[in-house]
Amino acid sequence: MEERHQRSLMSIYATLQQLVEEVRAIAERGVSPSNPAGLMTPLPPPERAQVDSGLDALLADARSIVAHHAPALLAEHERPRAVAHTRSWIDALLGRIESLVDDMDPRRLSRKYGALTSEEIADLEPRIAALHEHLRRLRGARR
Repeated sequence: MEERHQRSLMSIYATLQQLVEEVRAIAERGVSPSNPAGLMTPLPPPERAQVDSGLDALLADARSIVAHHAPALLAEHERPRAVAHTRSWIDALLGRIESLVDDMDPRRLSRKYGALTSEEIADLEPRIAALHEHLRRLRGARR
């Protein structure tokens, strides 16, 4: 199998892993990172166990395909990275969070969607500042 095929299989497998984790989060806790519509009701334990079992089997079979056709890529994918790599990913995600917090800024909201009242601005400004302080502490705690 050519390298491009192997890379494609590995990419698909990695995406399957992410989606399976999302399904598990929905089934167990009723939350999904890709669903901004709100909370869902977790599945009852017997139904959740059945879903988990099916997901385990699906992932095992998908992994066996990649292990057969792209063993070196799979080994690299499953090799734990240094803690610096973990910190780098967390920093990148915190940067995305910070961008979203910035989007809540009253000035930005006003530019995008029209003027806010002075009361709304007065309410939002300290709340947004508090969110930025949480992010500052999170970044500081990891150093």
